[in-house]
Amino acid sequence: MTTTFNRVATLFMVFAMITAGSLAMAGGAAAEVTDDGDFEFDGDDLAEDFEAGDDNETVVYETDADSDSVEDFDDITLEIDYENTTLVEYDHTDADVDGDDDEETPLELEFTVEHEDLETLPGDAGEETEVDATVTEAEIGEDEVTDEDTLTYEFADSHAAMTIFDADDDDDIVSLEEDDDDGMFSFSMPFTASDLDNTADIDDDIGVNGTETDVHVHSDDSDVTDTFDDSVEDKDEGDRVPHLMTTTVDDRSIVVFNEEPGEFIGGDEADEDEDTYAVYNGDGHLEINLGEDRFDEDDDEVSVNSVSGVEVTNDLLTNDLDYGSFEAWGLTADSFTGTLSDGWASLTDTLPF
Repeated sequence: MTTTFNRVATLFMVFAMITAGSLAMAGGAAAEVTDDGDFEFDGDDLAEDFEAGDDNETVVYETDADSDSVEDFDDITLEIDYENTTLVEYDHTDADVDGDDDEETPLELEFTVEHEDLETLPGDAGEETEVDATVTEAEIGEDEVTDEDTLTYEFADSHAAMTIFDADDDDDIVSLEEDDDDGMFSFSMPFTASDLDNTADIDDDIGVNGTETDVHVHSDDSDVTDTFDDSVEDKDEGDRVPHLMTTTVDDRSIVVFNEEPGEFIGGDEADEDEDTYAVYNGDGHLEINLGEDRFDEDDDEVSVNSVSGVEVTNDLLTNDLDYGSFEAWGLTADSFTGTLSDGWASLTDTLPF
């Protein structure tokens, strides 16, 4: 019995030595994320206080080859996905490379995952959102090797976000409408301009931590983004945007400014602490400020209905936004005048003289 056991043990040791020798001849290193970075791909990776700002985490990847250069690889990439949508992809040119001066040391790459690169990551304030991370190594003449894991981002109380990645796939929270009627009498009366040719309506509930939270609405869909961009055409920084002011938070309309907070009709500057309003930052990004005029620390969810391309009306301005009748008339009359001019231009373009 003892002799048999010894023989088996000897055979096992010989097999282990042969296997180790084979690995050493082949390069010896395992293709994997190491524990030298912030994210270790160990199933427990967590990034706290995510605000899509200046913070970051590192991922250190060790290749499976003793190489002196990244030129031995077609590419080495790190990809971050949210529900099958790629948020960001880094390649070897984005990474710090170590070991490329030593042919006996496995090549290592250190990727830095910037929070600002993940600004469209959806999530509620104080809650967690998971993403899929994959490192792909494509060595020339070899099969691709991957290492992947799930990363968790815990949103700060100050940050909440929702994103339209594809209007067709997200049709439960967004709708697009196109109006091809370019006739000169396409505006409504009295003293309200017509909606834009294309309009978008985004509707969703977002978790917040009272007035501490800034709510971000993003569009990665080009058609939806175009409707927002069209709404601020010819607007300067700080201007109020009539074609975005049918946007509501908890069923009440809010004033929307272009690029930065501006003045309300009465001349008062928007106050970040006191006032509820929104700022359109361009490229499909609407940022909503929750003020003490409507919210307090006990509010944990808001219903956001972000509408672009729909003209503000007198009733909405006076009933929801506390504008006086004359002030509301002035705002919508300006829009009416612009639409009338457009209609006259369309008419004169068709005349033979």
